Amino acid sequence: MPSPIPILSTKGYDFPDVTVEWEDLLRWPYRVDGRDATGIDCLGVVIEVFRRAGIGVPDPLVLADGIEEFAEYFTLVETLGRFDVVYINRPSHHIGIVVDDAYMLTASEKVGVHRNAINLVRRIPNVQYYSLKTELLSTPS
Repeated sequence: MPSPIPILSTKGYDFPDVTVEWEDLLRWPYRVDGRDATGIDCLGVVIEVFRRAGIGVPDPLVLADGIEEFAEYFTLVETLGRFDVVYINRPSHHIGIVVDDAYMLTASEKVGVHRNAINLVRRIPNVQYYSLKTELLSTPS
């Protein structure tokens, strides 16, 4: 069982009723293993959106078992909701996060951080949806 997910703010504890400002992320360029405005990768976008929601999901770059351990914080779901993660398994692995009813955010080498319409994401083959295991959220102190 993964360790509890830290709550970074009391606002985040209201998950999933919290909203997140994400439009400024659209200006961030792509960088492999990037985690800030100087450059960010698709997994960094997911981590940043959760951070802005007040939820401290761990970064696979610092986890002992990397992405396998990160995956333990999520559960496979059939439909998409806000803050669900979209995993696209085609030639290369790709990930994004649903930020509202209309858009998913992700990052790619060609365009940096960008949004994709959810209705288009649902049509992509080999896509899986994951929700954060909210039972792992720690209680605020």
